[in-house]
Amino acid sequence: MSKTVLNAISILCLASMIGGVILILICLFNFSWFELVIQENIDVPIQWHTVERWQWYSLWGLTTAFLLFGLCGVYYLFLSVRGISAAGLFDLKNSVYLRRFALIALSQVILKPMCFTLAIIILSWNHPAGQKMLVISVGSEQVSTLILGLIIWVMSDMLVAGNELDVENKHFI
Repeated sequence: MSKTVLNAISILCLASMIGGVILILICLFNFSWFELVIQENIDVPIQWHTVERWQWYSLWGLTTAFLLFGLCGVYYLFLSVRGISAAGLFDLKNSVYLRRFALIALSQVILKPMCFTLAIIILSWNHPAGQKMLVISVGSEQVSTLILGLIIWVMSDMLVAGNELDVENKHFI
């Protein structure tokens, strides 16, 4: 891969990290906007008039934790791409960063349905008896992310093994 492409990827990673933090802060300081976005994007029949302030803040905390965990993955991708651009593909540190990115991506595939289920439980907490909700959702988006995460994880493992063989060969000669 050319350095230009690697630099473009690292700039996109940096922009998404900055954008994610800005989005979290906008949602905190303009909480009515956060509530509106949630109401428009959750396709579950929540009785919005029953949702109290503690539920909204709990949902904001859950959303923020999920987003920050994802931004940690983007950070490791950023470090890996910058390292590959500077030191080359078969650098142990870069391969480890790439592996961490893959593990976070795989973890998010598992966490996303759990976070959505928890969000619905939080939002329907005040519903009358018999109307509380439990929704579990898994879609093709999670399957494709799972496959991509597994491919990147296998690639990073191969790069780590290649690096170890390279170091062993240098000591042998």
